[in-house]
Amino acid sequence: MAIGRPGVSAQQEVIHFFVTVLREREMVRMQSVCLVAVLAISAFVASAQQAAPDLILFDGKIFTGDVARPYVQVLAIRGERIVATCDTDKIRALTGPHTRQIDLGGRTVIRGINDAHYHLGVTPSNEFYLRFKSPDPTLAEVSEAIRAATCLCHSGPDFPSRTIAHDAS
Repeated sequence: MAIGRPGVSAQQEVIHFFVTVLREREMVRMQSVCLVAVLAISAFVASAQQAAPDLILFDGKIFTGDVARPYVQVLAIRGERIVATCDTDKIRALTGPHTRQIDLGGRTVIRGINDAHYHLGVTPSNEFYLRFKSPDPTLAEVSEAIRAATCLCHSGPDFPSRTIAHDAS
C-alpha cells in the first residue's frame, strides 16, 4: 500500500512525517523564545527611557513607615510621586540633567504630618474672662475688670469660675 510519494517506502514516509513535525515544533519554540526576548528588551528600553526624577534626597535617614525597610538613604521623586527608594550608590543611574539633588548630610526625613484638629472654644455661661492690657495689671485695673465681668454674668447658684487672661496686643 502506497502512502503518498512514489518510490518512498512507508518507513521513510513515517520518518519524514516525524521530522517535519519536530521541525514545526522547533520553529514554534524558537518563535516563542524570540517573542520573549523582544518583550524583555522592550521592557528594559522602556524603563531606561523613563523620565528622570525631579528631586533626589540622598545621604540621609529617610523614614518610610515600612516595617520591612523602615529607613532608606535615598528618595527619588517625580511630580508628586515617589519613584524610587534605594541606597546612595544606586541612585546615580536615575539622575538626569534637570534633577535637583539635596544632600541631607545624614539628617532624618519623615513624611508630612497632617495635624487636622480643632480646639472648640465654647465658653460656659457661668464663666467669665478678666482681660488686662498687660501681664502685670494694677489693683485698679483688676477691680475694673471684675466689675465689668460681673455685670455680664448670670446671678444664681452657679458662681462664675475665675479665669484671668491678658491681651498681648
